[in-house]
Amino acid sequence: MTPTRFNFLWNKRAKARTRLEGRLFVVKTEARSNAKGQSFTLERVICIDMQKALPLALLAIAVAYAAGAATLDRWLEQHSSQIAAWTNSPPAIQPQSAHANHTSPSVTALAESVEASTRKRIELVDNETAFFKNLDALQKVGANDEILSNLSLTRRRSPPWFLHRQTELAQLEVSINARQGDLLALRGAASAYLNGTIEHADIMTASAKRLIAEKRTDAALALLEEIIRKAPDYSPAKDLLKDNAPPTKNAASE
Repeated sequence: MTPTRFNFLWNKRAKARTRLEGRLFVVKTEARSNAKGQSFTLERVICIDMQKALPLALLAIAVAYAAGAATLDRWLEQHSSQIAAWTNSPPAIQPQSAHANHTSPSVTALAESVEASTRKRIELVDNETAFFKNLDALQKVGANDEILSNLSLTRRRSPPWFLHRQTELAQLEVSINARQGDLLALRGAASAYLNGTIEHADIMTASAKRLIAEKRTDAALALLEEIIRKAPDYSPAKDLLKDNAPPTKNAASE
């Protein structure tokens, strides 16, 4: 028999795995040292057939579990007084910082402020007269970000007055996004307005022409592409896109 593995463990035990006629055996030895640890005395040798070792392994686990439970029970008995003292002792009171005293009220105040602001904006959007009065004031001071935010909220809420004023608001939103160079937002505003009809395609094509006149060609091309995506057979947008599209590399080289 040739050992395939042989390890010495801390408790003066040794274990080797061997194969004999195709079957795996584990050979264990135990030794005891003298008082000075200078010599060892072999106490026993155990040979285990691994094919029959499963019941033994389960038995060993059960014995180990029982031994561990008994050890834990003895430890609890020995330290019961200390455990009772730990359990009955009052918890330590951590001092609260001045910042912690003000965190909750400030968060509550902030939440109430946001809620009040949102409620005010919703009331503004639902009232046509108040909305356009506020829109004029914002346009005079150039508050484009606030205008776009209100337009987006109006489109999402779609109050009763929205449909008959949708066109002018869509044109305004496209124009502001073009001035800010936000082509993604421009496409989103155009897509929300376009519905595949010639009427809406005509209105957005007119906006594209104004952008071309303002030298905002990139915004105009993005708008025309969105028109064609929603109305693939709409030739005015196709022609305008073809006339203003930048030349390809091959055409430029020629």
